[in-house]
Amino acid sequence: MRIRKCLALGGAVLIFIGCLIIYRMADYTLYLQEEPTNQLKYVQVSSDKKIFSDKNKVSNVIEKSNIQSTLEKLKFNENCKSILKENKADLQMLDIYNVLKFDNIDGGVWKQGWNIEIDPNRWNSNNKLKVFIVPHSHNDPGWLKTFEDYYKTETRNILNNMLKKLTADLEKKFIWAEISYLSRWWDELSEDDQEKVKRVVKNKQLEIVTGGWVMNDEANTHFYSMITQLTEGHLWMKSNLQIEPKNGWTIDPFGESPVMGYLLKKMGIENLVIQRVHYSIKKYLAQMKNLEFYWRQSWDETGGNDMLTHMTPFYSYDIPHTCGPDPKICCQFDFKRLPGNGLSCPWKEPPKPITNKNVAFRAQMLLDQYKKKSELYRTNSLLVPLGDDFRFQHSSEWDYQFNNYNKLIKYINATPDFYADVKFGTLSDYFHSLRQERGVGSFPSLTGDFFTYADRDDHYWSGYYTSRPFYKRMDRILMGYHRGAEIIFALGWSIRDLTTSSDLLSPNMGFAKMLRDARRSLSLFQHHDGITGTARDNVMEDYGQKMIVAINNSKYVIQQVSHFLLSPSPSSYSFKQEKQYFFFDDERKYANEWSPRKVFQFNNNEPITIVLFNSLTYERRELISIFVSTPFVEVFDHQNTPVQCQISPFFSQNEEIDETRFEISFVGKAPALGLISYKIFPKSSSSKEGMNNFSKIKIFNLLKEVRYNKYFTDIVVKGGEDFYVENSKIMVAISEKGLLKSITDKKTMELLPLNLNFVQYLARESKEKSGAYLFLPDGEATILNDELPSIRVFEGPLFTRVEVQLRVVKHIMCIYNTPELWNLGIEVVNYVDILRENNYELAMRLTSNVKNGNEFYTDLNGFQIIKRKTFSKLPIQANFYPMPSSVYIEDGKSRITVVSGQPLGASSLKEGTLEILQDRRLQQDDNRGLGQGVLDNKVTPNVFRILIEKRLKNCNVSLIKLMNVFPSLSVNSYKSSQSLFYPMFKMISPEISLNELSSSYSPSKTDLDVDLHLLSVRTLDEEEIKPKAGLVFHRPYLDVCFLESPSLGKGNVSKLN
Repeated sequence: MRIRKCLALGGAVLIFIGCLIIYRMADYTLYLQEEPTNQLKYVQVSSDKKIFSDKNKVSNVIEKSNIQSTLEKLKFNENCKSILKENKADLQMLDIYNVLKFDNIDGGVWKQGWNIEIDPNRWNSNNKLKVFIVPHSHNDPGWLKTFEDYYKTETRNILNNMLKKLTADLEKKFIWAEISYLSRWWDELSEDDQEKVKRVVKNKQLEIVTGGWVMNDEANTHFYSMITQLTEGHLWMKSNLQIEPKNGWTIDPFGESPVMGYLLKKMGIENLVIQRVHYSIKKYLAQMKNLEFYWRQSWDETGGNDMLTHMTPFYSYDIPHTCGPDPKICCQFDFKRLPGNGLSCPWKEPPKPITNKNVAFRAQMLLDQYKKKSELYRTNSLLVPLGDDFRFQHSSEWDYQFNNYNKLIKYINATPDFYADVKFGTLSDYFHSLRQERGVGSFPSLTGDFFTYADRDDHYWSGYYTSRPFYKRMDRILMGYHRGAEIIFALGWSIRDLTTSSDLLSPNMGFAKMLRDARRSLSLFQHHDGITGTARDNVMEDYGQKMIVAINNSKYVIQQVSHFLLSPSPSSYSFKQEKQYFFFDDERKYANEWSPRKVFQFNNNEPITIVLFNSLTYERRELISIFVSTPFVEVFDHQNTPVQCQISPFFSQNEEIDETRFEISFVGKAPALGLISYKIFPKSSSSKEGMNNFSKIKIFNLLKEVRYNKYFTDIVVKGGEDFYVENSKIMVAISEKGLLKSITDKKTMELLPLNLNFVQYLARESKEKSGAYLFLPDGEATILNDELPSIRVFEGPLFTRVEVQLRVVKHIMCIYNTPELWNLGIEVVNYVDILRENNYELAMRLTSNVKNGNEFYTDLNGFQIIKRKTFSKLPIQANFYPMPSSVYIEDGKSRITVVSGQPLGASSLKEGTLEILQDRRLQQDDNRGLGQGVLDNKVTPNVFRILIEKRLKNCNVSLIKLMNVFPSLSVNSYKSSQSLFYPMFKMISPEISLNELSSSYSPSKTDLDVDLHLLSVRTLDEEEIKPKAGLVFHRPYLDVCFLESPSLGKGNVSKLN
């Protein structure tokens, strides 16, 4: 990959070195060049200064040097400038929201628009309408059926008929998006048929659009997974078809994120078609003929990353809503709906076969719709998609559609006073005509996103931000394990002087296949009916089972390679595929339940070995906890130095202490990209002294007498009352119900009111109710008012934890008592259980005195932050937005941030509040095609960190102004979020002795700064003599106005000028 300039963009400054760019290069190497280039396959950047001072330092990554030595050379030039000027886009979505009335006036046949009139003087023999009819079939990789069932019953037939029809008629055209299906089909083809596929691609009859493994959701996905699924698809195309996609097609995700446009741009895609946008936004843009625009990033002053975007104007991507404004007429030109085919038009006017007798009249009808639609756009080029879900399954449908349209096309083109040229085409055909006609500078620029989507009335699709949180959490866990496995796998085989390292890449070992399968399972779940939680119950379980296998395969790779890297004699190392060297305590066996953590036994008084793997590029510390069979233990680090630990009891479901499992916690420290080992030794039960500390237990509102136990004898029982927990930095007030009330800074003695409550929404009583997609509450939420619950408090030198069991949620709050972990914030885990509720939605609400007005901030795909506003003119459900990883409110003095371990819906409905939905249970379908409610709820642990930060009084004024333009997370919030998504991996073995392995492995001599994040390492699994890998780096712009000191020790922030 060639990088020719410095990329330092405010808001979310990115450097992509690798997967999304490197994989598009012929030699898959990484180096710098200074020569200018206009090719989009190279990274286009905005400053003339290079990040790296010597281009030779980053030459041929992993080809000629180890990953670790390469990382040590990746140092930023501190003079790399950030953009400090506000984006001057023509259109800004937040401004549009400010002026729109959202009044939903009946527009006639175009219900959400107006009566379009054709300008009679617009068309003439020198100014013709150019119509591109684009046949397509939208194939969901899982929704009402599983991926495999859809393929067997529908998609295989579509692709088989596609090949047959395109091969037989060179005038036919078709576009396809989902590489997951195309790959499956390709593997079944003969070599002759594979050559036919290549031929129709070369002939430009078949165009692969977007090229992702799936058409991913854009609300809940993390950009790591978006890049993963896009790269998987693009590499498949490159390997099998020797092509690269040039046009994006995201017609079904339920709202659109600018992050998707940015990633596609960086992957060489030049144009994008989008569909599901709020109907009022479509109308507003259509009135000004702004449905085609350059989608610009909020931090991009120059527009160097603009994506030319076409927004379709009407309700859906189906044929009734794509030819023009009147669906009753357009439906008559969907020839699959001819009588006798089992599908009819809801408007009671069926299609008619085109004959010599009716072609004139029917052609005039169709052209009238085309011309009316064209009045919404600035050019004479008109895009008309022709397709729907799982269309073109049968040979007869191909014939019905193409034969009838060919008659219409022939008539229209042959009629001079129609002033039209109609043809079948692909997206490339359309956008080529568009650019040729108007050039590149004739469309407005637009910034912002397109959430929250509404398709009609007050039906806002904010429910799917939270639906099926069990699987949403599993997605993030898989993301972390998959990333860790990819990184350590590449570290293992990059030891170039060892013949044994090449065994890792051997097909016989199966490691590469495991990683590929895990990658594809992760990619599959990014589908817009997967991570959204909007598929049928059995389909969600199928996704879950695939993710379980992917998690376990990733774990297998991590533990195998870790054992290899810690081996004292790697040159003579022999891999043993059947060997399970290490275990993980978060075992997952089933896709429909959360398994309890494993309890480890001591064998013959031998120690338990814990190996930690840190997949981040700076040294870090983290609280490490495992369950063992005895509380009498000692912990030692890799240098055999005693380590302080905290021993806590485990309470069973009947509120009694389980005397067979005990939680051992200590602070683990691991080097950048390194491995470190700790040992837990059993000790005499008569001794409690030393570095091990038993938690002090307090129980409030005790519901039953505590049974005597021989280990924790000093349990304090108290009645219902408010109480405090504290460390040397903060004092936290807890209510008599066990919930957060306030936080006091011990240094300044400043008290911040911060009430945590759980609130509940009920579904409205009208005909239209909440479902998997829609959030339609019956009014404002009410506070969950339980009787005084039983509260348990665990206090020790490392942490203080408060556990409270409410009616529908077990709420756990933890504050860290060691200074090394303070900056991670207050940890909250909510085990949500609403199985006994009906039409019920639970949210966690934080209430403070922060004067944020009606403004709050959420992230977009974990990639950048966007400002939101709560509008009183909109219903509650419209003011909820996706929160893939974080949300915050702030004023001139303070910021409250919640970083989340799973995507959920979030809002700030009133000043000083944050509200995050936790789970939803809904009895009915919401009439969006799923055909069922959401009743497969699982007990789900939602994980959060709450950070309270004070703005520095002496912070640079220009930086404060910059944050108003390009909001971003603080350094501590970013690091806390990273630790949730990429925790240190705990590999545990009761069998390995002290002498079997090295005690540590540290590949890097220096740490990278925290704002240069190694997002991913991807081994290219091509069959070559020299293996290669791609690296993706992310440089986020972090808000340094909340740093407590200029230096953070390990994981500093690069200097900004």
